[in-house]
Amino acid sequence: MITITDEINRMIATSPFLEEGIQRGIINLSALAREMKPILESNLFKSLSDGAVIMALKRVAEKMGQKRDAAAPKKRMVGDLIVRSNLSEFTYQISENTTDHQRTLLKETKKERGQFVTITRGIDQLTIIISSIFNDAVKKIFRNERLIQQIDDLASITCKLYAEVIFTPGIFYTILKLLAWENINVIEVVSTYTEFTIILERGKIDQSFSILMKYFHFKDHS
Repeated sequence: MITITDEINRMIATSPFLEEGIQRGIINLSALAREMKPILESNLFKSLSDGAVIMALKRVAEKMGQKRDAAAPKKRMVGDLIVRSNLSEFTYQISENTTDHQRTLLKETKKERGQFVTITRGIDQLTIIISSIFNDAVKKIFRNERLIQQIDDLASITCKLYAEVIFTPGIFYTILKLLAWENINVIEVVSTYTEFTIILERGKIDQSFSILMKYFHFKDHS
């Protein structure tokens, strides 16, 4: 049998911003309960008192607060943050020549040390995120391939992760949630074993860096 608590958990799970607001304690639970009550009554097929909904919501909020406290060590699982600017993204349709083109591009980029290049191959598409100085090289090498999208004026933040992060649930979610809460759009993400790179519009890079630094490198004065 589905309980009020079960249904409240389901409703919150579909809204990350609502979940974050409750965890931060910035949402009036009584007002939220009044908003939820008609939906709960409809989904549960029964009448509910305001008090019952408020009590159930408070229990859910308490458990979420406990989870938030337990998640605090995640703040110490991100080390250095590395910023790069002047990036571009190219997405091509995969063809029988794609692998050869990849090899050629990687060989070309070896000539310039310290530049950014990452290639992600999906089922039907190949995405290249690369320092903009290589834009002409990409266009030349892939000139006979179908270009799906090109996005310029990008930047990246690479989060250097500690090795144990792979066994910690929710670390990537935490990073992306911090940016989503501030209405910052993420163009692309790229990850390796101990690196998580976020691709953003260049105009959002300073704000994003500040948000991540504040969260992951806070100073505990307690």
